[in-house]
Amino acid sequence: MSRPVGLWDDASTVADLTPEEKRSIARALRRPIGRYNAERAAQLSGVPTRTLYHWAKEGHLKPDFDDWEPKQWSYRDLVLARLFAWVRSKGMPLTTTEREMAELRRRLGNRQLDPSHRLRATPIGIYPEGESVDPVTGSAAMPSVLEFLDTFDLLEPVDHSKAMWGPSLVRPSTWTAISPDVFAGEPIIRHTRTPTSALYALHEDRGLDVAEIVALYPGLRPEQVADGLELERRIRRLAVAA
Repeated sequence: MSRPVGLWDDASTVADLTPEEKRSIARALRRPIGRYNAERAAQLSGVPTRTLYHWAKEGHLKPDFDDWEPKQWSYRDLVLARLFAWVRSKGMPLTTTEREMAELRRRLGNRQLDPSHRLRATPIGIYPEGESVDPVTGSAAMPSVLEFLDTFDLLEPVDHSKAMWGPSLVRPSTWTAISPDVFAGEPIIRHTRTPTSALYALHEDRGLDVAEIVALYPGLRPEQVADGLELERRIRRLAVAA
């Protein structure tokens, strides 16, 4: 199966973001912005729905809207869920992971951690870029050790395995974007207010092809619609266009 064009090739790092994008992301990591049901949170985070529910139920990683019925996950929750899964894959014990996540949430909320910084992890702690001391335990890691550890970017795509994939949480593909305070954080066609989920519904539920959708949205171009549909297929685990 060929790799879908755009879903990786055009992914931008935090360093490439515009000032407004950086401000939007920083706001969303400080406080609950954006709302997703469990299914959508799973699609965008790359963490299975049942796992998100399990973490919430057991208190491992409760979402910002844990007391809602049904539960809702914030944009910040998507980021922390990815990080939770990543550090667990590095061998960090569950209790340590819970403690580290709570501290990261606190530091993000207090503007003590720059969301553009990459993170490194060992089984005993998480080390933000430029730091060699774990802020929770005070344990220090040798810089020579940190240099060879894998890094985690809070917003870039994740691809831990065939069973876990999540798009960039800023620019998922060539023509799409995610802004936490636009349409509750839903992916949209870049520079428009058109959710990709709306395009997908027209295609799947009403059977409209790209040209017919463009006729309904004259401000969109065929390549934008096709890219939005491709993103939705990918995050919904459907067949990827060849």
